[in-house]
Amino acid sequence: MHGKKGLLILVLLLAPLISGFCSVSLIKAVSTPAGVVGEDINEKLLRSINMTNIKETIRYFSTTYSSRFIGTEGYYKATEYIAKKFEEYGLNVTLMDYNVTVPVSYGANLTVISGPNKGLVIPLYPLMPNNVHPCMTPPGGIMGPLVYAGDGSLDNVKGKDIKGSIILMKFNSRDLWLTYASLGAKAVIFLEPDYTMPDHVATKRVNVPLNFPRLMVKKEDSPKLLELARKGARIRLVSDMRFEIVKAYNILGFLPGTDPDLSDQIVIISASYDTYSIVPDLAPGADYSVSLAVLLELAKYFTQNKPKHPVLFVAFSGLTVSESGPIEFTEELIFGDKWETLGKNIAFMIDLQLSSRGRDLAFVQAGFFYYFVDITSTFHRWFNEKVLSEINPKIQQVWTDIYGKVPLEVTPAGIIEYLGGGMYPDACWAHVPEPYFINSESWIGATGLGVTLKTADVITSDLWGTPLDTFDRMTESSFNNIRYQYEYVLALLSFVLNQDKYDLPCTLPEAKSNKWLRRDESPPGTSKMFVRESKGVSSILIGQVVKYNYQKAKYEPVPNAIVYVEHYPRYLEFGAYAPQLFNFRIQHEFIALTDENGTFTLKGLMIGPVDGYGRGKYRATAYVIEKNGSITYAPDLGFYGAGSYPLVFEVMRGQLGTYETPRRFVVAKFGSLALFN
Repeated sequence: MHGKKGLLILVLLLAPLISGFCSVSLIKAVSTPAGVVGEDINEKLLRSINMTNIKETIRYFSTTYSSRFIGTEGYYKATEYIAKKFEEYGLNVTLMDYNVTVPVSYGANLTVISGPNKGLVIPLYPLMPNNVHPCMTPPGGIMGPLVYAGDGSLDNVKGKDIKGSIILMKFNSRDLWLTYASLGAKAVIFLEPDYTMPDHVATKRVNVPLNFPRLMVKKEDSPKLLELARKGARIRLVSDMRFEIVKAYNILGFLPGTDPDLSDQIVIISASYDTYSIVPDLAPGADYSVSLAVLLELAKYFTQNKPKHPVLFVAFSGLTVSESGPIEFTEELIFGDKWETLGKNIAFMIDLQLSSRGRDLAFVQAGFFYYFVDITSTFHRWFNEKVLSEINPKIQQVWTDIYGKVPLEVTPAGIIEYLGGGMYPDACWAHVPEPYFINSESWIGATGLGVTLKTADVITSDLWGTPLDTFDRMTESSFNNIRYQYEYVLALLSFVLNQDKYDLPCTLPEAKSNKWLRRDESPPGTSKMFVRESKGVSSILIGQVVKYNYQKAKYEPVPNAIVYVEHYPRYLEFGAYAPQLFNFRIQHEFIALTDENGTFTLKGLMIGPVDGYGRGKYRATAYVIEKNGSITYAPDLGFYGAGSYPLVFEVMRGQLGTYETPRRFVVAKFGSLALFN
């Protein structure tokens, strides 16, 4: 692709960096006299669990839909299913809709165009985009010989012409596909593996808009492609993936409490219901569905055994799409139309993120999207002292009576105790050994009133976010692990939801009246809500992509541009104890398409500077990508571009830009050039 100017695309591959972050503190089990149990925490309660229902729910969601990635048919069918279940249980159901930009696949395949198998069509599945560039081909596709590269070693292709070919290779080959892209290959097709590791997944895309299609073929079709490559067949590859603005939903189910005096202390119980995968059309999410299955069982149980406190059950979507769903929820309840009717009456949130791969649990209150190393609030101390210190011994006693042992350990939320010399004896990497998103993160960042209960001491990133998270990989041991975790969750919530009025360290109306929740400027550095500094995560960017018309001497809007907004510079994220540099799955980034006026809106940006890390600083780059995959517009770095409207901006207040005067980002007509090291 040629043009008057060149857009330099550099691929930078960073080695893993070890960095610690988040706040959990291990509180040892408290011994309790035999027979001392809570009024509702008993053997009958724990034996009431219906594991058949949970198993069937996981099976249903992971086998009925090949994917629940936002924008897929499976996602919308799952939305309808959950909403109907909530209604069936007797909850007051609301669908909270929001718009989000996601890659949408309209199908991909290869067709054999030479040899004895001429005309054979095999379905393919595009991978996640390279930055803002989706896995797309020109409408007529691309053609070339199919060359098998095995594990990616160049020894496997000696004597073969790589330029102009379409590479077939094993998925577990890390980033070696880039070698073939640099040698002139047109695309790569990965064979679906039996197993994988996080680094193989994370290195299948790069964070620059590189136009190089990457696709996967299912295991059942792999032998056909291997045979075609052996015969040197020529193929035509077609892939139609586009970024689109789609409608997404959070599903809210409200259950009134039996005590009218507690109507202003609603407890949120939440979990995710959509899925994510490096291959968006192949995202079954079996293990990832554990939390959803438990959430549905909890909704059913508490509608049949009504608690004193009102409950808001929330099935979130968009967690792995820049936390879009949880951010929308926080926006609506704290700053939007639902403040008066719902938001001001929320006591706190308990989010669930469970896995069948382990059974120990940890309460975490900081995630890796916002990487708030010091976001621990007064609520977390209160929750440990007033709730967990009461309930944990009771659950342990019942377990001992049933099983003769305590089957799992629980790590309550708390503050990291730094002993010096790089030692954090109770830090989360001892219990949650990988970066993660959590639904409660934006809520906690704004209010401080929430926790996520997460399965601890397990690695899930070799399964979650891949096509391999299937129901047939779950075993009897998997469901035993789920049972123990669900027993704890049910006992915990039976206790929490049946207490008298809580003397909370802070309430949301109090926070509003004291201007601890505000939009006109950064929240105060300290408040009653937080033990340390409040960080503010609820700013809004209203932007517009424009181009400068030299003939008319004015800026003109650019519709259908794709905008990538990232925290900047990235080394600050590492300085803030977040492993952004080595974990591609957790990046503090946003993607948006512009409307017909070139405008876009992003929610959930951080406000700064609140501390020395410059958390409110971002960089935005905008592009226009044609149907043939060509980048025709890119950031304008000239006088009328970045010279007048810099790419880097800082959010100093709760909102940057308005619909009347949006923050501008300028593009110009370009070609593109890919350079490989």
